[in-house]
Amino acid sequence: GYLPPAFRQLWANERLLNVVEQFIGPNIAGNPVWNLRTKTPCNEQTTVPWHQDNAYLDPCALHTLMPTAWIPLIDANTTNGCMQLVRGGHRKGVTATHTCCAGG
Repeated sequence: GYLPPAFRQLWANERLLNVVEQFIGPNIAGNPVWNLRTKTPCNEQTTVPWHQDNAYLDPCALHTLMPTAWIPLIDANTTNGCMQLVRGGHRKGVTATHTCCAGG
């Protein structure tokens, strides 16, 4: 597929890669399955409920260390949808399946 230059630059951003390297080491490879999801205020179609990213993966991929990044392109706050985390939620493995968003 086609990846626009701005997203290629983000994908190869040195600051982002340096953070990822601290977790997994210098051998970083991009996953060919990635999501770009717009989230506009007051739009039910773009509301993403509580979920675990690993609920989207095949069971055979669950033992692969696969960091993900959420990068808001606008200021994010509790009114327009900042990321929220459950403390220690990563320690229980896959605990839920997930179907994304209204209508899909």
